[in-house]
Amino acid sequence: MGLCLIVGCDGCRRGSDGDETTFTAPPFRVVSGKAFPLTRRDAGIGGMPDGAVKPGHWTSASVQLQSNRDDRRGILQTKTGVVGPRDDSEFVTTEDAQQATVLEQQDLLATDGQITSNAFADAIEGVRRPVVLPKGQSRTLATRLLVPDQRIGLSSNISFGGRFDPSGVAEQVVLPPSFFMPLPPQAVFFVVLTDRPERFTRLQTADWVTGTLDETEFRESVVPDNYLIVLPPTEGVVPIAETALDWTSTAVLLWDNVPTRSLTPNQRQAIADWVRLGGTMIVNGPAAAEALADDALAEYLLIRGDGNVELPIADAAALIDSMSVATDSSGPITKAKLADGSTRVALAGDALPNTNSIGDGGLIVEGRRGRGRVVQSRIDLMSAWLTGWKSYDSFFNGGILRRPARKLVDRPWSLESGWMNDSMIRHRYLDWELPVVPADVNTGLRVFSRDAKLSGQVETKTNNQFDRYRDPSVIVDGVSGISGWKSESDWVGRCRDTLQSQIGVTIPKVSLIGRSLAIYLMLLIPVNYVIFRMIGRLEWAWLAVLPLSIGGAVVIARAAQLDVGFVRLRNEIALLEAFDGYPRGHLTRVSQIYNSLASNYDVGFETDDAIVDIWQTRAGRSRNGQLLSGRSSWLSLGGDDAVHLSNLSVGSNSSGGLHVEQIAGLGGSLQLIVTSTDELQVQNQTRYELLDCIVIRKSNAGLRTCVLGTLSVGETESLTFLDQPPRPFAGDLPLGIDSLMNRLVDEDRFRSGEMQLIGRIDGAIEGMTVTPPCRQSQGQTIVLWHGRHALIPPVAVDANLIGDFRNRQTKLPEDSTADETPTESDPS
Repeated sequence: MGLCLIVGCDGCRRGSDGDETTFTAPPFRVVSGKAFPLTRRDAGIGGMPDGAVKPGHWTSASVQLQSNRDDRRGILQTKTGVVGPRDDSEFVTTEDAQQATVLEQQDLLATDGQITSNAFADAIEGVRRPVVLPKGQSRTLATRLLVPDQRIGLSSNISFGGRFDPSGVAEQVVLPPSFFMPLPPQAVFFVVLTDRPERFTRLQTADWVTGTLDETEFRESVVPDNYLIVLPPTEGVVPIAETALDWTSTAVLLWDNVPTRSLTPNQRQAIADWVRLGGTMIVNGPAAAEALADDALAEYLLIRGDGNVELPIADAAALIDSMSVATDSSGPITKAKLADGSTRVALAGDALPNTNSIGDGGLIVEGRRGRGRVVQSRIDLMSAWLTGWKSYDSFFNGGILRRPARKLVDRPWSLESGWMNDSMIRHRYLDWELPVVPADVNTGLRVFSRDAKLSGQVETKTNNQFDRYRDPSVIVDGVSGISGWKSESDWVGRCRDTLQSQIGVTIPKVSLIGRSLAIYLMLLIPVNYVIFRMIGRLEWAWLAVLPLSIGGAVVIARAAQLDVGFVRLRNEIALLEAFDGYPRGHLTRVSQIYNSLASNYDVGFETDDAIVDIWQTRAGRSRNGQLLSGRSSWLSLGGDDAVHLSNLSVGSNSSGGLHVEQIAGLGGSLQLIVTSTDELQVQNQTRYELLDCIVIRKSNAGLRTCVLGTLSVGETESLTFLDQPPRPFAGDLPLGIDSLMNRLVDEDRFRSGEMQLIGRIDGAIEGMTVTPPCRQSQGQTIVLWHGRHALIPPVAVDANLIGDFRNRQTKLPEDSTADETPTESDPS
């Protein structure tokens, strides 16, 4: 029994007997944050060890933490900023940027251990998330950030940092600063999922990735980048975002040979949502088809795979002939290589209906998935026989990516340059002389509530070849490009104005108060006395005081327009953007909270993809308008709610607004059905009843309309179109949403080939809770369903090649079939 008190077990703890363990390692090990999508180091990081980001877009990031001494819990807090000169003529060195950001991070720490900020109350201070750190285990923690879009110059960097606050101790761990390269407005990410990155160097050096400039444009510091090629590492968790709302800066995903099990379920769901929003997904050959075949992403395959076969030479030759530049002399060489006796593999199987072939031969097909575009090839697009083809860049630019055709032009440099005998050969797009293309040419991703042009008439297309690749129905932002986060977009701005008009709160003038008080006292005392004195019932004057007081309060409240009383009121107008046959949609909420007395609110979301912005509207003459202002609101990830907004402060007699976006599950889809007799029907498989529905279809002949009215759950309605524009919605719809819905049926907004349903859901879609709850609450959800989309731009072939400006060999050598490199002299 005595031995039980003496002998003990130290378990797995290490240390010398009888002595306290001496720690030489620091308490915490912290690695600077990385931005997603993150490229692998062996693929070339291009001077961006921490990654690149697109200003004005939400993106995902990661921070690596390790506790070396104890198990720790705490809170990780991160925020972003801009480091570097705002003047494009200046540069900031890496050392200067690091020093500036370290000082910024030190300023975050106040003496009381709290983060201080000069931000206004209508701003999200940063992002928080709970952290659990087992001793000695390195953890990579995911977080999110909204990239700033203000005060950014060509030499600026986006800084990312913050701190970790361990619970129960006073020490704080400041994260080392990270620096992200901001992309120019037209540039977007091109993500390649592959285990063989060395095969994709051909894409990284392609002439459509970055344009060429002449002397004048060099002097003007023009950035001609179109894409940033990203090859994420596939070991462990792949560093790509887990929500489609963090994929808005990505235009293209090329899936090579990575199995779907390498991605998390949330990442696969994000890709599926992103494609429906307009992303381009390229399925590269037999390896990609095999990788996707056993997953939910198999619905994006356009070919019913039936094993592999030897590449048909005739089909490959047809592709070469149909997509070659007119001046390309390497076609015969490329086709000759196909007959060298080597075995080349192609995917067998039939293409699905409603798919089109890119070029002749049927080796590459494309089809729609929502607004997005899927391209699947039967061959490996990185095959040596294909990449050696001189028209390869033209084929990828105008066929695979569906971008405008280009023409190489030669312009002598000026006398001032000192290079009179040299020239500058650079690409220009047909009918477009500028070196930089608009952002809507490089990406097909669209979010209606962010991009839609509702102010003024939409520009009509011309016969200009370049205009066929533009989208006249969207607004291209000068910093964020397409689909950046905008709380001042046309749609959100109109929703805010509509909600503000519904509150109708105005502060009474002093003269109104004085007149009202004088009239009230006159009725309460002398008039009341005289009336009952005349009828001989003076004692009844005391009984009349109560109804006079109540009546006076009602009249004065009505005159002062305090029609919501001393209660909390929340109104919400939402836009649900849905796609044919897809059970999820993009939901944009614009919600406004009013209270007559100052209050603090917390907002919780059920889904972990929610993003939010806040604003306040204060009464101009209210002395209490600043009450509860100046506090910081934080976006928290994890916890009881998937996403949580804390400390939304709304002052006295003020209103606070929320701009929220989520991907919402609908419990089913709206389905466009084509019967055997070519009759069009729409079926409501969602869990929501749709009211005031109309379907609008745009063709070359004009606009056609079908009025459906109510579309109940499970109901199927035939579509009978009339050759007439839609009638305006009635002016008595709740929350005044008729003005918004009438914007959606504007004829100028539609492009040829589109079919859309516009309707509404009576109420707000679940998924967001406000605490404390507002007793008076109403909401309306406008539905915008895309049944069919605008036609895909035509295949484009470039006008010439770089070899046209140099001496080249056009005769086919006898041993050309044994040579893997075409004989035409072209270093590109």
